[in-house]
Amino acid sequence: MDNKIKIKRISVSNLSNMIKKMSSMTTEAYLNIGSEHFTSSVYTPTRDVVKYISFPLNDVMEPDKPIEQEIKLSFFNASRVISALSHFDPHLLQAEIHTFMEDGICYASKINLKDKKLRIELECQDMSFGFTSMTDDQLGRAFNEATKVTEFELTKEMMTDAMSLLKDESGEMMTIEIDELGVHFKGQKFDLIVDDNIVSNEVISKTTFKTFLDKLDKENYKVVVCEFKLLFYSNDTNTKMMLNTAVTD
Repeated sequence: MDNKIKIKRISVSNLSNMIKKMSSMTTEAYLNIGSEHFTSSVYTPTRDVVKYISFPLNDVMEPDKPIEQEIKLSFFNASRVISALSHFDPHLLQAEIHTFMEDGICYASKINLKDKKLRIELECQDMSFGFTSMTDDQLGRAFNEATKVTEFELTKEMMTDAMSLLKDESGEMMTIEIDELGVHFKGQKFDLIVDDNIVSNEVISKTTFKTFLDKLDKENYKVVVCEFKLLFYSNDTNTKMMLNTAVTD
């Protein structure tokens, strides 16, 4: 049975920003509307990279009644959703979400966006293509810190410098190394200290793929170094990422 959820208000900027932040992972959009939070969690096909972002629901939209069961929305073309949102008055945008149940899960079939002058209907992706999202248990395992080795701070400026240096190199890998001088980001031909407040008498070295770092937003992070993964927690937004480390000789 098709049900309709009326949305009295949508924050164009927050919804657009959320979709843009996930675009480093996928060209599609996978969104979850819960009773209190608006979330998205996606991963690469190999599950070597996981990205999760959450907003308080009221920061993104205001339903006309409480959300009793999480609603899953997916769009084949995320950029088309962002483009559609840009045409509306950001102070007057409302919506109507059409939903259906399948195997006890609530999915959206389409969303009608409207303000006082414009109406756009966006069809959601057919569920036969699947829905990329992680369960709470899967997220718990991805961001489990049981094998934590150390942690450090990575500023947006330092990350930008490191990414710029990495782009000038032809290799596929980069290394995070902690020694008595601090935390280093190292490529084939450069060595950049990104945090000199964290030191180690014994060298700690973790290697990962440069392409994994491309999926990070330009923000300030707390980075937790674990035995086989790196966890990036944004200090600016409720965003976190898990990057698997590479096995090296």
